[in-house]
Amino acid sequence: MPQSVAFMVMLLAAVFPLSSFAGENIIKLDTRGGIKIDLLISMPEVMNEAAVIMFPGGDGSNQFAVEEGRIKRGDNFLVRTAPLFVNKGFVVAVVGMPSDKPAGMDDDFRSSAEHLQDIAKVIDFIARQECSSIYLAGTSRGTISIAYLSTALKHRSIAGLSLLRQ
Repeated sequence: MPQSVAFMVMLLAAVFPLSSFAGENIIKLDTRGGIKIDLLISMPEVMNEAAVIMFPGGDGSNQFAVEEGRIKRGDNFLVRTAPLFVNKGFVVAVVGMPSDKPAGMDDDFRSSAEHLQDIAKVIDFIARQECSSIYLAGTSRGTISIAYLSTALKHRSIAGLSLLRQ
């Protein structure tokens, strides 16, 4: 695990109490005009009123799927850390593919008004899960999303962001 992620996990472990894992689901969230975005939502049994929305790198594809009735995570190191955050009481949402980008999200899309609309809906959804503090975390090309969103998104629940490289 890269040092920056290890440090963040250790910091979170020191600040937030240990929780147990309640479950996870893949949902298709309506975002804009018939477009849906895939989200892997992981819920802790005991919440600390905080959430992390994760933006994997690459084109955003193949980060999670259902195989043989079970959710399988992709190889992205940020996505693999999701259970660590859940165990500390965070709601975790891993952003997947919007239905109008089946070939993946390119850099132009990650800094577009459409992406902003999609993620605003994701944040609204997460905020309704009793999360008053929402953190955005991205790795590799996911940092393009975070950088753009941090300048364009105005939402009272956004508490911070983390740009990580692998």
